[in-house]
Amino acid sequence: MSQQNVNRYISFEGTDCEEKSCRIIGYVKQYTEKPPHPSPWSEYFRDKLESSLALGQDELFVVCSQMNNVRSLFEEYEDTEALNLLEQVEEDCC
Repeated sequence: MSQQNVNRYISFEGTDCEEKSCRIIGYVKQYTEKPPHPSPWSEYFRDKLESSLALGQDELFVVCSQMNNVRSLFEEYEDTEALNLLEQVEEDCC
């Protein structure tokens, strides 16, 4: 768990889940809109983000429900910063 000892099952207070999930979606958009190299994840996430947000699902819901796919995307581009943030969100928020 992160440095803060927060019981996420009681409250998200102090975890910055919204801000962190928005940052993760920002990374996803970066890799889907301007990928460093072609990837099957680009089209997948373009479609997934469009449909999820159209359904009114917030960024945290999208990140938590797509955790393994997002991890695969970040691993493909070897983005350790994004992977570390994703791990934090998984531990603290999902």
